[in-house]
Amino acid sequence: MTWEKYYKKNKILPNIDLEDYNLRLLYKHRKSFYNSIGLNILDFRNKSFLELAPGSGYNAFFLLNHGIKKIDLVDFNPEAIKKINQNLKKFKSKFSVKKEDITLFNTKKKYDFVLIENALFNVKNPQALLKKLFNFVKKGGYLIVTTSDQFSLFSEKLRGLLSHLIITKKLKNKNFNDKTKYLAKFFDSHLKTLKSHTRTPDLWVQDNILHYGSFTEKKYFPIDRIITTLNEGFKKRFVIWKTSPDFLSLFKWYRLQNKEMINSKVSKDYLDNLVNFLHIDEKFNLSIVNKKKINKLISSVNSKINQIKEGKDLSNKFLKNILKRIISLSAYLNRIKKYNKISKSLNELVFFAKNLNSQKKSLMKLKNFKKFWGHGTFILAINKE
Repeated sequence: MTWEKYYKKNKILPNIDLEDYNLRLLYKHRKSFYNSIGLNILDFRNKSFLELAPGSGYNAFFLLNHGIKKIDLVDFNPEAIKKINQNLKKFKSKFSVKKEDITLFNTKKKYDFVLIENALFNVKNPQALLKKLFNFVKKGGYLIVTTSDQFSLFSEKLRGLLSHLIITKKLKNKNFNDKTKYLAKFFDSHLKTLKSHTRTPDLWVQDNILHYGSFTEKKYFPIDRIITTLNEGFKKRFVIWKTSPDFLSLFKWYRLQNKEMINSKVSKDYLDNLVNFLHIDEKFNLSIVNKKKINKLISSVNSKINQIKEGKDLSNKFLKNILKRIISLSAYLNRIKKYNKISKSLNELVFFAKNLNSQKKSLMKLKNFKKFWGHGTFILAINKE
């Protein structure tokens, strides 16, 4: 089920709700989002902005309250359109919202900033959309995209597996709202371990857990492919300005070198660091990590999770197989770094899955696993030259 169909079916919009949200916290998070890629609110003063898939309009609300000249928004979800008009009603002359599939949207206008957040890798042809969006950017402007990969989202895919086991064992006959309530309570302690989290547990559950298309995603649009795609049509006209998290081993003098060299170095450093995107608080010595081995182990677990179907129980054979793969991954990581946090978390997950029907209260704590979060989403600022 596509994101659009899922949202329409359940009449939801799992984004920040400005009516119930602390605006000081929103401003703090948005400033942090842009600061992490080398931009600040002064950069937006009197500038034009295009945002695709803007959700409830919380980003537009932030920008319009910080001096942006005009922002155009494009979204296909009627719930999103409704929320945007409500949230931005005091800025009538400074925003426009168009109901259209973002992959079909076109314009002759050029913008200082173009943003697509948490939507690029979910479309059928992200390469074509990326190229189109880059054409909407003025010379000297920025395309800002967020993306993920099977390493950075590994912990969330495991939570999808965990939630599926809970649903099929305990919540099979419950409705959507009951499942949301139960799982929100279950994962609340997990979300509280994050240093920064903007959504309520119920919204997070609806977007990342109850939508099976989220954690069973098979195809991603990783950073190296973004660079390769842009190289196809804009080789000498773009440079990766900054990434968040900042994994680049670039010194300041690199900024003085040619754009192709910088972009190539970004791609290399990204691929070298994949294992270190698994856990925000665990890093490995890259010189002793077998990249082919770790790629194979992560892909092995993910490929099984990707086969999970909503409403279908996992056979004992399937469950044993996926747990065997998780144990193999844990063992390998423990060999290259003893007592690492990921192996401890994976071992807890395996124990939980094997004993889900147990009445032991200690089973529900998942002491290490609840703190197991990958880097999740990458942010890229791409400068057009």
